[in-house]
Amino acid sequence: MTGSITESKATSDKFKRLHDRGFLTKDGKINIMIVKGSWDDFSKMIPGPDKSLLDEFAKFALEQAMIQAKQYPPQIQDRFVAEFMDWAVGSTVAMMVLDELYDSGAFRALNDQEKVTANLLMFADKLPD
Repeated sequence: MTGSITESKATSDKFKRLHDRGFLTKDGKINIMIVKGSWDDFSKMIPGPDKSLLDEFAKFALEQAMIQAKQYPPQIQDRFVAEFMDWAVGSTVAMMVLDELYDSGAFRALNDQEKVTANLLMFADKLPD
């Protein structure tokens, strides 16, 4: 970001990966979203989903976890259910929040370059010069 790494024979693989993933554009511009501040401050700006929707999802996720847990020995079924719920609730709630933001018009559809950018958020207290 500061230009301290130049594209050379030694760094060509790194630059190729950045170009392939879309984090560097064809004209060499950086395609990364920078959030100045903390994750906590950023996450407070994102509205949460409706509680009734979360309750409905939690019932479904728990039912799925219990069904899958039966494939494991009894002594680890509780652990499986707990880990499944952590994963399911975290990733699914994130998708539910995005759905609500798009449905409400708070977010608009991303163009191809923005889709790449949205996959990587960098948090920094001080932005580079």
